[in-house]
Amino acid sequence: MRSVIFDVWHTLIEPAAGDEEYYGLRVRRLLESCGLNPSPDQLSRALEVYSEVRSEVEAKRRTTLIEVPAEEEISLFFRRLGIDCAVGPEQMRAYAEPFLRLTVLKEGAREVVEFLHRAGLALGTLANSPYGEMVRLRLEAAGLSGYFRAIVCSGDVGRRKPHPVAFRAVLRGLNSPPSEALMVGDDPGADVGGAKSIGMRAVWVVRPGVAPPTTPTASSWT
Repeated sequence: MRSVIFDVWHTLIEPAAGDEEYYGLRVRRLLESCGLNPSPDQLSRALEVYSEVRSEVEAKRRTTLIEVPAEEEISLFFRRLGIDCAVGPEQMRAYAEPFLRLTVLKEGAREVVEFLHRAGLALGTLANSPYGEMVRLRLEAAGLSGYFRAIVCSGDVGRRKPHPVAFRAVLRGLNSPPSEALMVGDDPGADVGGAKSIGMRAVWVVRPGVAPPTTPTASSWT
């Protein structure tokens, strides 16, 4: 084995807040980034609208495996609210804020990454994220980015796991053939199934409430 590739969400990084707090912060910061000071009622309505937009966009992402960039998601949210606000760097920072502030490093993740790095393996990450910069910033803040030779997100390549394009992009960054690479992730379909579909091996990170992979050749890691 030459390389190990990690999923990020629920594998290296996990939420430290519930959905209402997490997305509530995103919505509030997006509105503030447009110069608005929403009342509690306005914020509640905006969160409802964002939830609708996010559900629509996530359904499209799941069914097509084509990434919808965060910029498009934000623009659709603004249009639904009737807000005339361009999407620029400030809005992207607002979108990323909950991922940077309301998440923690998963227990044991640092030790595993450091062990594999010391063993001389080429390490990378592959995340289904419509905004790759927030993933890179979060890994940097966690002190992990220096261990990874390739940090690839679906927003960078336009396709989401389990699409082969996403896996091949990170393998190119590691200069590794699929047969010499191992994928570590919590999603049985996107991580395990996607990796195995192009000849990689896979380790499933056990996640409460998620059924294990059906493939018998995937190991598990708790």
